[in-house]
Amino acid sequence: MNRILTTATAVSVAIYLAASVMCPAAISVQWRASNGINDPTTQGSGADLPRGSLVELYYSPSANYANAVLLAREYTTEPGTFNFGPREFGTGTQYEGGYVFIKVYNRPTASYRNAVLISRYSDMSVTPLPSADTPVTVDVAGLTLMAMTYQRNFAAGANVYGDYDGDGLMDIIMYNQATGAWIVSLSGGGYQTIGGVFGGPGFLPVPGDYNGDRVTELYVYEQATGHWIAQNFADESFQLGGPSYAPVQGDYDGDGNTDPSVYQEASGQWGFLSSINQYDLVYGYFGGPGHKAIPADYDGDGFTDPAVYEASSGDWALLLSGNNYAEVTSGTFGGPGYRAIPADYDGDGPADLALYQESTGAWIILLSTTGYVEMAGVIFGGPGFLPVPADYDGDSLVDPAIYQNATGLWEVLLSSQDYLLAAIYLGGTGYTPVSSGW
Repeated sequence: MNRILTTATAVSVAIYLAASVMCPAAISVQWRASNGINDPTTQGSGADLPRGSLVELYYSPSANYANAVLLAREYTTEPGTFNFGPREFGTGTQYEGGYVFIKVYNRPTASYRNAVLISRYSDMSVTPLPSADTPVTVDVAGLTLMAMTYQRNFAAGANVYGDYDGDGLMDIIMYNQATGAWIVSLSGGGYQTIGGVFGGPGFLPVPGDYNGDRVTELYVYEQATGHWIAQNFADESFQLGGPSYAPVQGDYDGDGNTDPSVYQEASGQWGFLSSINQYDLVYGYFGGPGHKAIPADYDGDGFTDPAVYEASSGDWALLLSGNNYAEVTSGTFGGPGYRAIPADYDGDGPADLALYQESTGAWIILLSTTGYVEMAGVIFGGPGFLPVPADYDGDSLVDPAIYQNATGLWEVLLSSQDYLLAAIYLGGTGYTPVSSGW
């Protein structure tokens, strides 16, 4: 059933991990409302974590999130506090040791957005087993969870697209369209590199969290037919688009799932399959010849907003979901030679308008926290370097990053380390970076 684009609303709850207190009977976490950039040492009221919030406990035999097993789920009965008692979680000597971590959601379902990872891995000791058939009982409440961490941006609460191992960090992913080869460097495994073949000529990479499990799935889009195909055949495939339609996947209905979405520049037509409405088609017209699609969550309400950028004039136009999809224009910002790279560089939730000029390596950013005052003067990159900004260090601020196709060199300015430069080699000629969606 076809439907014209209509107004949608969402409620976004901003929460902030301010401190943690550990005791043998329970794990107490203090939270407070935050604009995303406040001092993490300031304590607040536990009442800011709503009663009924979901808490999940995971176990892994190795320090790799990809191997994690969900042990238990609990809901907060009192604001800000949760408790796990003894749990039996399997049989066999493989459970004699390993790692545990916790995820907290300020909503009653893990498929909703605003998930908050509050603990990295911690050592866990289990009494040796007399036989492989003996169940293991672990008093989780008695464990000491170390390295409790906070993240700064829960205003937007967006999924981390490009997070293939579920650790909340962007993974570095490459795709070779000529061969269909993928190279995946997983942050949860110490950036161990894995690979495979999926796709090939005529197939474009369109990764996203299509099932709402907060782990990015590999998908490809066949432009000739409009088929969206999942690497895992257990995941749903879709039909949307075709020749002249470019993929612009995002969460347009605000339910935490990636929606298959396309844009036809010749006509300005947008269309997406709404996951919250049984994948009904929603479509509308916005843009047209010369206008490149640059969708992002520009108002921080958890919905991907349709947006276009006209490079010849430097004009931006946005349809803000939080304002009944009213069109907002930026005036001239950019022009020939400037590439639009919107992202949340200041960690407050809304995507910031930003540009990259390859000929000079100049980055120009309009930060929403400063009233969109232009921040210029950053030179990072240059000829042969593509911009690949993303949150690579998990602090919820997007990090400026570049990729050199000729050599496979990646360079990232890590916001969590005062924008210290980090570099690796991955990919090279024929490989396209896809982990950040650019």
